[in-house]
Amino acid sequence: MKIWNDWSAGIGHLIDDGRVPGMYYSSGLLGLRGELRPAPFLTTVTSYENAWRDPDSSTKKFAFAAVMLRPDDDTVAVLFDATADGSVTGNTTLTYAHTITLDSNEYLLVGVSATGGTDPSGVTYNGVAMTKLTSGSSGSTVNASIWGLASPSEGANNVVVTFAGAVDMVSGCVSYTKVNQTHPQTTFFNTETGTTGTAPSPYTVNAALRGNGILFAVSADNEATNTDIGADETSRWQTLQNSAVRGVGSTRTPRLGYHPHYYSEEP
Repeated sequence: MKIWNDWSAGIGHLIDDGRVPGMYYSSGLLGLRGELRPAPFLTTVTSYENAWRDPDSSTKKFAFAAVMLRPDDDTVAVLFDATADGSVTGNTTLTYAHTITLDSNEYLLVGVSATGGTDPSGVTYNGVAMTKLTSGSSGSTVNASIWGLASPSEGANNVVVTFAGAVDMVSGCVSYTKVNQTHPQTTFFNTETGTTGTAPSPYTVNAALRGNGILFAVSADNEATNTDIGADETSRWQTLQNSAVRGVGSTRTPRLGYHPHYYSEEP
């Protein structure tokens, strides 16, 4: 509960987000000066989310990474635009097309899963270099990495993934709109890597995800059978290339139906 004592910007709404004294952006009951009222966090609430992979074998290698995208405005959700993927065997370069729809505040994420223990030397979209957000390898067997680009070119253009030496690789991309262009990632996560144990269990990357954000996850393993993903995730691609590397990409949005959180605050 809190007492409202700031009228400098007029009558305020129920939520206090610290932007403008007395007038805030979430819907709620109007409050009068000196009124004692609940202060729930609605549009900016975070939830504890995770992406996970469940390998079938106890002896296979894996690498797993995830990154969050934050919305440009807490009142507007990050929106899915399009996805594409490709794969190649024994090559230094993989090229595939991806079409981005013209919209506001676009952001492109690319995931790469490959044999070997090194990252790509570079990833481009329409010839523009992308930024590596996170990566990791399981020894010299498989590697997973995630790359990002703010304000990518609209229309059909090529994603080009390049390695210093020949590898088997799978890559996929997902584009979103309504993404914060200055600080698109609230947090990104180091890759979990290793060999699955004698009693395989799901491998999890956890996140405190803002209410309108997106969690994007990529994994690489050398398992012949399909890799299970979390029930709350949307599969974007899953490809086994040359029986040597399986690349999996997925996205997840926050849970719906948050309830208010209350706190006590001195005026």
